[in-house]
Amino acid sequence: MYKSNGCAPGRPGISPRWTSSAKTGVGTALGGESRVWFTLSHGIFNEIYYPHIDKACVRDMGFIVTDGADFFSEEKRDTNSEVHWIAGGVPGFRIVNTCREGRYRIEKQIVTDPHRDAVLQQVRFIALQGALSTYQLHVLIAPHVGNQGSGNTAWVDEIDGKPFLVRGPGGRPVTSVRRMAGRTSMPTKK
Repeated sequence: MYKSNGCAPGRPGISPRWTSSAKTGVGTALGGESRVWFTLSHGIFNEIYYPHIDKACVRDMGFIVTDGADFFSEEKRDTNSEVHWIAGGVPGFRIVNTCREGRYRIEKQIVTDPHRDAVLQQVRFIALQGALSTYQLHVLIAPHVGNQGSGNTAWVDEIDGKPFLVRGPGGRPVTSVRRMAGRTSMPTKK
């Protein structure tokens, strides 16, 4: 078992790249309070823009599915994806990603909060083969804060006793995390 020294294995990784231009959806909140936009492709977030539509902060975000032994699947590469509008006139989506090997399905509903600068994703993981408890689901995110694909440092810290994902420089809190996994991997040490 790999024991972390606080740094991501293989850091700093490959050179930054932009994502696919084959978009299947674009969304934002109705009204003018939220400054978040997003695009979809291959069944995942393709880009998330904030605080302006020309400032990409996330290149892409999807899931890695594994059984911890001999099964590994990247959601955007190893699933067939269906994208549907939540309802007519609503800039939100329902996505169903089904593993090409028939082992799992991921169902998502994606909207932007109309009163806050946040995109929301409700996720349901369904085991189609084997027990749900045999699968591990991991978030795979490629940050590009302020249109920059390199120099995006982050770490997990505690603020008021709660775990937060913090980004540098300046150590600004990005998001609260209700339940952190037992292990984390970040590109640099705090």
